[in-house]
Amino acid sequence: MKVNFHQDKSLLDNEMVVEVSANQLSQPVIDLIKTLSNDNYSSKVLPITIDDKTKMIQFKDIIAIEVLKTDLTIVTNSQIFEVKGQLKNMLSKLPIESFAQVSKSAIINLDHLQSIEAGFSGNMVAILSHQVKMGISRKYLSDLKLKLRM
Repeated sequence: MKVNFHQDKSLLDNEMVVEVSANQLSQPVIDLIKTLSNDNYSSKVLPITIDDKTKMIQFKDIIAIEVLKTDLTIVTNSQIFEVKGQLKNMLSKLPIESFAQVSKSAIINLDHLQSIEAGFSGNMVAILSHQVKMGISRKYLSDLKLKLRM
């Protein structure tokens, strides 16, 4: 990746223009654009609603998130939360530099990833903090490897 600075005196003091150039529109390029476009990217918490209360979960405490139909299970360092929702909506609220979708039904926090091991039928398994294990499907393996710079 190359990063360049170009001074443009026609812009206001707090105005910036960012242009992303690449050979093709790939997942890492899309992730970068999402990060740059997200007004909330500096937030460090995920708000979830449980029993008419909104609880703030620190991103750094989230180990993994799994979905079964419309039931999301959020595994953290100290608790497991059950909420209703869709995995794609949850993924859009998380910082893309720290989280990766590893299957149709799971997201992991890369900061909690300890190892990747071979699993059954050609799939891989992510070993996370607190011995949490998540299957990595072949469809998502190449994107995960890119995020890990493998």
